[in-house]
Amino acid sequence: MNNKIKQVLIGSMLGDGYLSQQGSFSTGCKYKEYIEFKADILKGYVTDKSYRLILDNGYSGQPGGNEYHRLDILKNREIEKLCALPLKELIEGLDEFGLAIWVYDDGSLHQKKLFYNLNTHSFSKKEHTEILIPFLKQRFGLVPTLTYEKKKDGRLFWYIRINKKDGAEIINSILKRYPIECYAYKTYSGNINDTIKVKNIIAQNITTKKVISFSSMSLAGKLVYTTYSVIKKHIHNKTPFRGYLFYYSNEFNDQSKDVEPSGSKQKTSV
Repeated sequence: MNNKIKQVLIGSMLGDGYLSQQGSFSTGCKYKEYIEFKADILKGYVTDKSYRLILDNGYSGQPGGNEYHRLDILKNREIEKLCALPLKELIEGLDEFGLAIWVYDDGSLHQKKLFYNLNTHSFSKKEHTEILIPFLKQRFGLVPTLTYEKKKDGRLFWYIRINKKDGAEIINSILKRYPIECYAYKTYSGNINDTIKVKNIIAQNITTKKVISFSSMSLAGKLVYTTYSVIKKHIHNKTPFRGYLFYYSNEFNDQSKDVEPSGSKQKTSV
């Protein structure tokens, strides 16, 4: 088992993966691209029958509709041993590629405040304070904050938050070293200051001429994969993108007079 395979397995075990009662390891995702990415790395441990498409799994309204893509990895003694390791031993084998897999599996980026949550709800408070948080500090220089979600019945589920000044940029840079297009929304463009600049961008619908902010579009998921640098290029070229023209808010009135939105057929690939 080479290190790349090991990192996909460890990252998936910490994330969305699980070991079945039959001893095979499974990992799943709403994006086929991500499962194909894992399958390519794990090709010695999967077959043509390892992939399954599951419908109506509760992802309604998300990219990909209700589809859920699952990869069942062949029963293997090495993988069983890895899954059986205590958490402290398992996580000691994690490097930055494995961390990227963990974040892709179970992490989320707050698009406005630029912090990451790791959805580590399945781990106890003790496992967080004694194993997960100390490891992330020591290995990657992150400063995680332990927080919790309180259910209506009073139960507490603990998870990790990494604020923008406590390591979010470290995670962002690691994810960019291992890019997955379907999860591009878990990264932000350039540095924090670049991302904040989207607040100063206006989007005008070509058909209706309605004007809204680009940040509103991004947060609503309309342009979830679109970075500041992409929009900046379209502003510079005065070209439409996904049915909109974009302007810097302080230049909107002047620039919009120079462009005929409905008559522009020029396209820019991104």
